[in-house]
Amino acid sequence: MFYTVYMQLTGLAVLAIGIWMFVDAEIVKLVNFIASDESKLFRSAAIFLMALGCFVILVSALGFAGTVTESTTMLGIVSSSV
Repeated sequence: MFYTVYMQLTGLAVLAIGIWMFVDAEIVKLVNFIASDESKLFRSAAIFLMALGCFVILVSALGFAGTVTESTTMLGIVSSSV
């Protein structure tokens, strides 16, 4: 039970970092200053972090729901995705 809460908080943190990287203009200016051709890679990394955070939150929510309802189907989906 605590494992899923920990994983949801971790997924939320990764999602927040990805959103921060995607939105913050100062860090984009810094990346453009360091290497102008790395801007697309940086935005791709931010999008990847947002997708990863959403995936972790979704899997941990399925794991939590499967544990509470004792659904073997949900727990099977969680164990196959991990």
